[in-house]
Amino acid sequence: MLNNKYQNLIIIFFVSIVGFLAGSLGALVVENYRFDHSNQDLPKQISIFKQSDKIIEDTSMDLLRKNIVGIILKKENPLNILAAYYSPEDIIAYGFILTGDGWIVSIDNKNFHNKENIKKLAIITNSGDILQIEKQEIDSVSGAVFLKVDNPKKEFLAMKLGDSRKLNLMDELASIDLYGSAVKHSVVNLKKTGAIIQSSEKIGNRMIMSQSSAVGLPLINFNNEIMGIIDYAGGNFIKAIPINYFKNQISQILKTGKPSRIFLGVNYINLSKFPKNELSKNFISGSSGALIYSLDKNMAVIKGSPADIAGLKHEDIIISIEEEEISANKDLSEIIQEYKQNINVNMEILRRGEKKEIEVGLAELE
Repeated sequence: MLNNKYQNLIIIFFVSIVGFLAGSLGALVVENYRFDHSNQDLPKQISIFKQSDKIIEDTSMDLLRKNIVGIILKKENPLNILAAYYSPEDIIAYGFILTGDGWIVSIDNKNFHNKENIKKLAIITNSGDILQIEKQEIDSVSGAVFLKVDNPKKEFLAMKLGDSRKLNLMDELASIDLYGSAVKHSVVNLKKTGAIIQSSEKIGNRMIMSQSSAVGLPLINFNNEIMGIIDYAGGNFIKAIPINYFKNQISQILKTGKPSRIFLGVNYINLSKFPKNELSKNFISGSSGALIYSLDKNMAVIKGSPADIAGLKHEDIIISIEEEEISANKDLSEIIQEYKQNINVNMEILRRGEKKEIEVGLAELE
């Protein structure tokens, strides 16, 4: 009985010693961990994305920030020293660097519609430099605007352009401003459409992203590629122009200094996009393709346009162009704008229930 008592005391003694040592060692580890992390600088390589437990560790916010610029209204005759400085609130839109020699991409808004306004604007960089805008070119089809600035330091870093056709619903993209703030977005709609009647000279589709952010910021994927640019922010979502809608114009800008777009000259309804009831059969003979239409019949086919010259008419339905069908996933304007000017394309059309082949010579949009 006594031996059992001593045995129990010995066991209790050893358990206490082990517990004390374990607690001391744990406290030491925790303290070292806390000390190491509280005194080290923020790492340059920061993970922005996490998807399917895969963490991308090679996304450097410092590098990305150098590619973002702000567009500001120049301050004339400030009243005091504080008014002479620029703050984030002074930025009216953002943009990203396209080339090292000073081409920048932003979004078209009321500030870019006349050249007098451009003289009042300037570019602010991540390093705090204020650069003058020398030239602007607006891509009226997509809404992107190209700005050329005087860049004496030649320190710009061009960003890599991605392929927005590879985007899927719920894919994650990030927007980062030049101050280092990052927002992660999810793709919730890839083909948001506005008005039913569309123009062949306007790409109205926008992808919709979760979370709000600033207009003009690029949307960046896991590979640090630009997949789009924000052109509207409201509430808890943004609208963005997919990069493919104006990527082809970039080579034109670099070659000629201005964008080049195709002119067809029709207004239309994409029959594949909108639900229709049985009464629609009283008005049209097809259920897919681009119905050339306008409430003002004279505006359905623009007078003197390539469509007019080729003989296209009000209520014709364009089924395909060079055998590429117009569908819910690809509008007439998207297909047309992939071609070069001054070439002929074959269209299959439906006119009052009868299929026809027609050749149209595409011109350059002035």
